[in-house]
Formats: sequence, C-alpha cells, structure tokens
Amino acid sequence: MNKFLIPVITSILILGTLGLSQDAFADTIDISSWVANDPDDGDATYSDGDTLTLTFSANTNATNGGTMTHAEVIANFTFATPNIATGATFSGLWTSLSTLQITADTAGTAPTIGGTNCSRCSSC
Repeated sequence: MNKFLIPVITSILILGTLGLSQDAFADTIDISSWVANDPDDGDATYSDGDTLTLTFSANTNATNGGTMTHAEVIANFTFATPNIATGATFSGLWTSLSTLQITADTAGTAPTIGGTNCSRCSSC
C-alpha cells in the first residue's frame, strides 16, 4: 500500500454533536497522527478514494462505525497549506473510538508532505 505520514498536525475542534467531546476535567484530545493511503494502490497521486486516517491521542465519544458527511468533516476540520478541501468531497468513518478515516470521495488539491496541516475549524 502507498502510505505516508503527514506530520504537520495541529489540533481538533471538540463537538458533542459529532461525537468529539471532552469532559471539563479530562486531558485535551489532540491529533497524534495523520496517515494518507491509496487503498487500491491504483496510482501514485492523490485521487478519488484515497483516505486520510486521523488518530487521536485518546478515545472520543464517537460511535465506532459512525459516519460523517462532507458537511460535518468540513465543519469540524480545516485543511491548509494547501487547502485539500478545495474542489473535494469527503466522507468519514469512525473505525474505532480514537480513529477517524476520511475518504476523498472526490479528490481536491493534493496534500503536501510536511506542509499540509489539519486543525479545528477556526469559525466554530
């Protein structure tokens, strides 16, 4: 499989409605890794069907197997430098309580290794 680690990850928005919340006395939940993958190894470029797997530093209260729509992904995460959400549509699947797999249903701008970052939505 074509896998690579994009190490420039900053933070995540914590929202109860989408399963990302934290107790007032709990540790902060951070993104500990972000791994891109081409599940079918169909090409050597960022394209439709490629995944971005976010692993969090602790379990969230997301439902294992729960899904996120494009609107929910975009409302909760900001992708920058470059903005891979430009021209893209995403869907999300919680594969565990601490892992969210985002699929590029329609790939947009390709991420830059060591340059693209993912953070919480600044307007939320």
